[in-house]
Amino acid sequence: MAYEIFDASPQAKAKIASYEDASGVSSNEHHRIKYPFDELKIGQCFTIPIAEANETSLRLTASNRGKKTGKKFCVLKHKDFGCVEVARIA
Repeated sequence: MAYEIFDASPQAKAKIASYEDASGVSSNEHHRIKYPFDELKIGQCFTIPIAEANETSLRLTASNRGKKTGKKFCVLKHKDFGCVEVARIA
């Protein structure tokens, strides 16, 4: 399943200190990519319906991708909209 990338929510944007991208471009060389972490620019996100999301797994994946690439991600659960947002904040 491909996830659409769009502007992050105001809650995620509030966590952004700078829109300057200091990290180099790093792509995942693995053949199977489930989530588009490498495609996100600062201030962008993708969402997953709560019914399909494993929040713990998403948080762990975001943390590991961040450590590997030097980027920062936040995972926010939006119960009102029924989705989990993964946004790049640095």
